[in-house]
Amino acid sequence: MSVKFEKKISILFVCGGNTCRSPIAAALTARAAGNRPIKVESVGIDADTGSPASEEAITVLNTLGMDARLHRSRNISEFDLRRYDYIVAMKVRIADEIRSSIPKETTRLITWDVSDPWGHGIDACRQSAQQIQGLVEELLKMIPSRERAS
Repeated sequence: MSVKFEKKISILFVCGGNTCRSPIAAALTARAAGNRPIKVESVGIDADTGSPASEEAITVLNTLGMDARLHRSRNISEFDLRRYDYIVAMKVRIADEIRSSIPKETTRLITWDVSDPWGHGIDACRQSAQQIQGLVEELLKMIPSRERAS
């Protein structure tokens, strides 16, 4: 008997402090993916591990029906980047910094151009979230479903 299953596709979102953009991207992607077998995580290249999401990010996600109060920042140095199918950098600077650590054979690096809203108020965070939402929709269109028989 053959059983079909889909391997979970893993996506890592990377920003600076892991308190605004990447947690928003992870939350929006998880929701938009629905029942698709996609695992999302977020980290920061300059993150102090254990910091909460920014108040603005919490508020923006709350208005979209998501709760980010339990989010705690994590630094990219704590992660094995070989485990991810896709790594999404929020800026070119971030992609440039992590590119040499990403195995080209197994992981696709995607670069977005999302300005950091940290310290610029709720409107900047809303604007970033709107931009990220559109980028998430495009990302999910390009990720194929993977089915394997076992």
